[in-house]
Amino acid sequence: SAFNSFFKSFFVSSPLALSSHYISWHSSSSYSLAKICISLYRTNGYRNLTLLLPSYFCGQSLRFVRSLPFVELYFYPITSSFSPDFKQIANDLCSTRDYIFMHVHYFGSYIDPSSSLEFCHLHNAVLIEDCTHLASPSLDFEFHGDFLLFSPYKFFALPPIALTLSASPLGSDSFSKFP
Repeated sequence: SAFNSFFKSFFVSSPLALSSHYISWHSSSSYSLAKICISLYRTNGYRNLTLLLPSYFCGQSLRFVRSLPFVELYFYPITSSFSPDFKQIANDLCSTRDYIFMHVHYFGSYIDPSSSLEFCHLHNAVLIEDCTHLASPSLDFEFHGDFLLFSPYKFFALPPIALTLSASPLGSDSFSKFP
């Protein structure tokens, strides 16, 4: 659409290589997260999912996901530097589950997702980067997530709106990360 073209040219720079990404607009990032879970559930054989979230994650942001009976929530421990405790998480995981790992860039700070990406590769998990506290995807940072969530209304005079960037359109059958 014309709006998506405008958005790409105005907000988004080359680090995201958006020519290979899809843009979805939703009413909130919490709704976007639920839509991602539904899409993954449908495209991966209707198997239950486990969503791994940092222990401090906002309960209000999970209001739609909590209503999905096929999603189990796991609040992972964090270290004193607010990084995921990957050793403890790995000890708690069962190898027969499909995992979605939420990497959070919080309070306006970009948190390098390299360790989360490595963890996801080891456990064949989907990586979602929660960028709702970053002002724009045009920042010169390297994003690695299968999905990126942004909430531009938190920084600009906009109605509540959320932006999801993904390698495949939500609801398509082309995304298949799980075995």
